[in-house]
Amino acid sequence: MGRGAGRIRRGRRRRATSTRRIDRGCGRSQEMIIERLDLKAYGLFSDESLDLSAGPRRFHLVYGPNESGKSTCLRAISALLFGIPTRTTDSFLHSNAKLRVGATLLGPDGNRLTVIRRKNGKTKLHAEDDKTPIDPMELEQMLGGIDEAAFHHRFGLSHEQLVAGGQAVLDSKGELGEILFAAGAGVGRLKAIQTELENESKELFLERGKKRINSLLSELDEKRKIVRELQTPPAEYQLLKRQLAEAQQQSQELADERTRLAQSLAKQKAIREAHAIVPIWRRHKAQLETLSSVPTLDEDFAARRREASANRQTYQRLVDQLQREIEATEKEIQSCLIDPATMEHETEIVALFQGIAAREAASKDQANLHRVVKNRNRHLRELLRDLDIDITDDAPDDEVDQHVDRLHVSDAAQIRINELAGDCEMLRQQERDSLESLQALRKQLAELDDELERHPDVADPAMIESVLSEIGPPATLMDQADQERSSCRDLESQCERLIRELRLGQVSLDDAARLQPPTAAEIDDHDQTLRDRARFVDDAQKTVATLRKQLHDAGEKLTRLQADQPLPTEQELEHSRETRDQSVDRLADSRDDEETFQQSTRKLRQSIRTADDVVDTIRSHQKQVTERASVTLEIANLKDAIDAADEAVIQAERLAAEASQQWSQLWESRGIAAGKVREMRNWVAKHQTLVEKYHSLEKERGRLDSTLTRMDRNATRLAHALQGAWSSRPVAAGHVAAGHVAAGHDGTSAVVDDPMNLESLHDRATALRNELVAAASHLEQIRRKRNEIHAALPAAEAKYESNAAKRKQWDSDWKQAIASFAGDQDVSPSVISMRLKKIAKLFEETRERDIILGRIRSIDDDGRSFAQRAAVIARIVGLECKPDQPSAEIAQALYERLQAAKNAASQTERFKADLTAAKARLVDDNQVLEAASGQLAQLCREAGVDNTDALPGVEQNAAEKRTALQACARAEEQLALIAGGVAVEQFAQQVESHDRVELEHEIGKLEESLQTLNERWSAVEQQVGALKKELSGIDGGDRAAELNQELQLLHGTIQRESQQYAKLRIASMILQQSIEHYRSENESPVLKIACQAFEELTCGRYAGLKPEFDDKGRSKLFGIAASPAGEENLVPVDAMSLGTADALYLAMRLASLEHQLSAGHAIPVVIDDCLIQLDDQRTIAAMKRFSRLSERTQVILFTHHQHLIDLAQSALEPDHYHLHRLAR
Repeated sequence: MGRGAGRIRRGRRRRATSTRRIDRGCGRSQEMIIERLDLKAYGLFSDESLDLSAGPRRFHLVYGPNESGKSTCLRAISALLFGIPTRTTDSFLHSNAKLRVGATLLGPDGNRLTVIRRKNGKTKLHAEDDKTPIDPMELEQMLGGIDEAAFHHRFGLSHEQLVAGGQAVLDSKGELGEILFAAGAGVGRLKAIQTELENESKELFLERGKKRINSLLSELDEKRKIVRELQTPPAEYQLLKRQLAEAQQQSQELADERTRLAQSLAKQKAIREAHAIVPIWRRHKAQLETLSSVPTLDEDFAARRREASANRQTYQRLVDQLQREIEATEKEIQSCLIDPATMEHETEIVALFQGIAAREAASKDQANLHRVVKNRNRHLRELLRDLDIDITDDAPDDEVDQHVDRLHVSDAAQIRINELAGDCEMLRQQERDSLESLQALRKQLAELDDELERHPDVADPAMIESVLSEIGPPATLMDQADQERSSCRDLESQCERLIRELRLGQVSLDDAARLQPPTAAEIDDHDQTLRDRARFVDDAQKTVATLRKQLHDAGEKLTRLQADQPLPTEQELEHSRETRDQSVDRLADSRDDEETFQQSTRKLRQSIRTADDVVDTIRSHQKQVTERASVTLEIANLKDAIDAADEAVIQAERLAAEASQQWSQLWESRGIAAGKVREMRNWVAKHQTLVEKYHSLEKERGRLDSTLTRMDRNATRLAHALQGAWSSRPVAAGHVAAGHVAAGHDGTSAVVDDPMNLESLHDRATALRNELVAAASHLEQIRRKRNEIHAALPAAEAKYESNAAKRKQWDSDWKQAIASFAGDQDVSPSVISMRLKKIAKLFEETRERDIILGRIRSIDDDGRSFAQRAAVIARIVGLECKPDQPSAEIAQALYERLQAAKNAASQTERFKADLTAAKARLVDDNQVLEAASGQLAQLCREAGVDNTDALPGVEQNAAEKRTALQACARAEEQLALIAGGVAVEQFAQQVESHDRVELEHEIGKLEESLQTLNERWSAVEQQVGALKKELSGIDGGDRAAELNQELQLLHGTIQRESQQYAKLRIASMILQQSIEHYRSENESPVLKIACQAFEELTCGRYAGLKPEFDDKGRSKLFGIAASPAGEENLVPVDAMSLGTADALYLAMRLASLEHQLSAGHAIPVVIDDCLIQLDDQRTIAAMKRFSRLSERTQVILFTHHQHLIDLAQSALEPDHYHLHRLAR
């Protein structure tokens, strides 16, 4: 069966065969399917399989509730085909080394490949035996070169992808290329990717913006300017460098001297420190020489000696105690007596003892059974008297048995009696029923004959039926006329609204529709001209603004140069020189006048000093003066440029005004008021809509006229047919009211004169037709019923005669059957049944009494057997018994003797076990005792003594030697650390050769010299620092080097950012070109399939899809809304609801898949619960689409919604899908 047969099965395995098997009859062209998915050890699955081989439609619904492993199956398919991820979440139950997922794949050419994929190991793919390696190329050939990313994007669909795709459809604003590319590539975030590329590129660089590259370029220009402004250092720079070198050399010499003095001071301090350690070292060395004969023992020697002595004493005591216990136990064993004969017959004695209680209970039961037998016999006599058999209470049991035997009825006789009793009431009832049926038929036949005599024939309604059939229901034409009138009114209203929106004033609809606006080419030409002229004006105005800003910056720079320090200008220099020359001329003129000459000389000296000061000032600030002159010249040039730019703005504005005037004339020549280009494009689009609406209105008016003409013609025909039918209509008493006939005749002439009253005419004609048909039908029913009854009458008579004969035969058979035990043969079956039950109860009582008698005899036999066995066992074991002693007492005595023998045997075994345990403990304790003695002997050998009594004294001497060794080693270690690389003995001799007082005096002198040297070195270092600071203040080389290094870094940064910007721009261009190329290649075939799919997925709300070009020449996609009038109502994509956008994306994905399948390799389509957002009808439509797609490739849909399964079971054919339920 197609459904329910695919439940997960545990442990199913096929016989190991070759990895590749050829099956030429199962493959389909260019299709790879998964026949079986083996979840051997993956996630929560262990050794489970999913059979996906069912066909011919390979649409598999895999259902599983939450936590049942649905997502694990999805990951397992991807892991099988492309590898288990390095970091997987499916190893929580099975370790990475044990992860296994396998499958049986059916290739396009019919080849089967059974593989198992591992996570770890050098070889990941193996055959079905999990040992034989498989070449990965075999699996890649099955996949047809499709990698993991392509599989998930092109052949996978999830709820998240569907939602993202629907949102992408809305974000695309209907851009056909983007929608096609997103659906074909399975990329739901296409618009987001484009936006990210654009935003990232704009974050890097934006013309006339302040982004990263712009900022880096500005910083590069600024640093280049600073480098150019750095000047050559002055002449004293070389002197400072020489002074710095001398100071550094002096600092190095002082530092060397400091190092030498510090080393000498450290050496003297080490000798001072060693003065206190050397005597201690000497003392401990002398002590070690004294204790040289004492053996060197480890620290735990005393503990080992004490432990070994304690063990020897303890275990010696335990050994002595165990030996005494062993002797006592052996005596106890010898005193125990055992009865082997009684022990040998333990089973028989126990059985006899256990049978005592049974014998007592059997005796009691036997007395009770005798009373029961007596009661049974009394009950049998009572039953015999109930059966009319005379028997006394004191009659013997044999007489009772004889009466019972005579009442025996055979099984065959009883079955026959039961059969006859069951047939009795049935036969009598059949006889009564057949008689009543016969009488009823005769009565009905008489009544129908009377009714036929009262009814005349009726006229034929065929003529009016023919007319009604031809014209059909009037509501259709009337509804059609109403719809057409409504459509006309709607179209007229739309046209009037469009005329108002077009601002055409009081103009007729015909004139408005005949207006000829400019063509799109003319609008594009004028639009381009207006844009160019506007751009020229904008560029000119921006140029003026830039020049004015530069002029403002130059003015601020000039003000800043003048504010820093008042500098003489070239005019001031020329003026001072002229003043000097004039003074010289006056001096020459006043040589004759001494006083005037002196004054002229002073003025000349003053003017010469002033001119020299101006020249000196200009020379010392040559750069500032030159820069100020340059800025002044730049300001003059900028003013000239601004004048020229203002003229260019005026010229550009004039051209723009001319273009605007030409634009207005273009529209005014056609009688249309001109607006902006965008507004006029919308105006043209609305006018085109008006023209289309006008044509639709003309067509609708023609259809309305045609409908009205048909209504007039049908009304006329119906009136004439009605008049003819009334004239030939017969009057039948009891069926047609006379008043109705008169009203009909009166109304006929009226409706004929009113041909527009089509609905009223149709109602009256229908009523007349129904009346005639009903009358004819009623008469025909009477005739048919009369014939049926007349034909059934003979059969009813024969049935009655047959039932009467059967009843008479039963009476004869009944009397014969009960003759053997019923005296009165007229007894009813119920009485006979009661007598048979009493006879059966009589025989049941007899059987139960006989069973009880057999039980009494069995008890007697068991008692005799028990007494014989007890006597035999007593004789064997030697138990003396009395001749008349009861068997129960013998069994009791045997059991007591058995218990005494068992107690003696048990006590003996216990004593033996105690003896064995004591001997084992004695062996263990002897071993410990020997080990302790051996350890003490070993300690004596280590200490060099003969007995253990001398060990404490040796331990004390060894401890003193060990303490001296440790103290000496510590002192020697300290001396070695102080002495550096000098031998300890040599260093000790050097320490001992120094006087302590002289050593302290020498250390003081060295510390004083080192302090003086440190002060000198610090002063020199401060001088070096001051020289370096002064040198860096006038040295531009370091700053220039730093700037050059920063420029190199800036160059590298700008290069990296520019490369990234170029990559982003190229990626955006390639993506756009790919979208356009995909659209041009796939638009026609994919859109053709998508139209039908979209109509199905929207359940007829949309009739299809249609591409249109917008005013910029871009291809836009529109939905065609379904219309009862057959109109083509286009709905933009961005006006659709989110659910409809999801359906559109799904339709495009399915269309792209079907188109790809027609030209390429097919692999399974895996869907992850993508339908949960759709309503029931759209979900059913989508599953039907999946089912049709599964005829070309395998489709596997995973879901955890039971409602989806219910929809599939109610709407899909059983062989159109296959249901699998995950067992967990």
